[in-house]
Amino acid sequence: MAITIQQQPDLYSPVYNPMRFVIQSTNNTSANFKYVVDLYVSGVSGRVWRGLYNANSLYGNAAADISRVLESFVTYDLDTSLYGFQTCENSLRAYELKIGEQYGASSGITTYPNIKVTGTKYAWNGVFDTETFRTYVYTNYTPNGNNAILSNISNNVTGAVITQYYYQSTNRAYQYMLNDTSGSVYFAVIKTYTNNALVGTYKIANSYQASSTYLMKMVRVGVGYYDLNNSTLYSGVQPVITSSIDTYTIEITDFFGNLNSPITTYKIDCVWHNTNPIALHWMNRLGGFDTYLFKLVTKKFSDLKRDSLQKNIGGLTESGWTYKAQDRGTTIFNTDITDKWTLESDWINDAQSIWLQELIESPEVYYYNGTNMIPVIVKNNGTEIKTIANFEKLFNQTVEIEFGNKRWTQRA
Repeated sequence: MAITIQQQPDLYSPVYNPMRFVIQSTNNTSANFKYVVDLYVSGVSGRVWRGLYNANSLYGNAAADISRVLESFVTYDLDTSLYGFQTCENSLRAYELKIGEQYGASSGITTYPNIKVTGTKYAWNGVFDTETFRTYVYTNYTPNGNNAILSNISNNVTGAVITQYYYQSTNRAYQYMLNDTSGSVYFAVIKTYTNNALVGTYKIANSYQASSTYLMKMVRVGVGYYDLNNSTLYSGVQPVITSSIDTYTIEITDFFGNLNSPITTYKIDCVWHNTNPIALHWMNRLGGFDTYLFKLVTKKFSDLKRDSLQKNIGGLTESGWTYKAQDRGTTIFNTDITDKWTLESDWINDAQSIWLQELIESPEVYYYNGTNMIPVIVKNNGTEIKTIANFEKLFNQTVEIEFGNKRWTQRA
């Protein structure tokens, strides 16, 4: 008996796209033949799933898509209590397939497991559109591919320039990356500037750079104002960001200083008078979390849902049925309050509009209130992708959010 794998996912695969293994056996014409596919996942003892597949009547092979099974083992990582480099243990899982077959007379079908073993592969919480996925190669999304940052802003925004508006020193921002090769993500190098003049150079070391276990295969580093000023530095002296700094850059390098990422620029801009920018963080299509500060007018309102009942007015006393002026017939016994905000972006270009589409479509969005990440839901039913071809070189993006947790009042 011999089983071959004709086609399989890349070493690192986005779990929300198909992950098909096409398998072939020399015994596919045997009586009652089925392929046996067993899935093993890191951190879980024993087999987590078994699939049985009939041989294709024309070609004798079979296609096993394991993506929907692996989805249940992958979520995301976002933690404001940690600084510097951190592992993304929830965002990526190692897995292995053990492929066998079963066949024989109906009175005695025999299973032959584990004939072909795939070896360790990885699934992370990314997703691609159909056209991009058709030509997907994982090395285009790793440090050795010179595109380390798991964010489409580095592809969609010219020069990878990100603008942050510092209304307070608690702003947070993150960069995520696949840490596939030992030493390729060794340092985050921060360079600070005032009026285009270099002020200081700092390094944050990645304690997980060896990439020796699956837990280290995806990492993140905090690159916001607050994150940098609370990180342990490998070189340089805190604080990294002071009131005189107007720009800083982030580079991911190996130990010898070889650049393994785009250079991301963060500009510190002034806040408009009497505005309080709203910071939204969302899981992007590559599995990391992006950040945008909505700087213009914020409209805040709430929806109320009231449940009521009708009570009899008055009550029985020793002398008869009596009434009081404050007796209430219609009584509210429960009130649910849902807070909603309408946010307006600053002036953005067409590339930023494409990037912010990921915010509208993301299933995980949070409002950072300066202390905690508060879950919200984006209520926009869709978004218009504006381009310069629409004769609008600059425009605004309106985002409607609803808070994920309701408020209550007292019950009568």
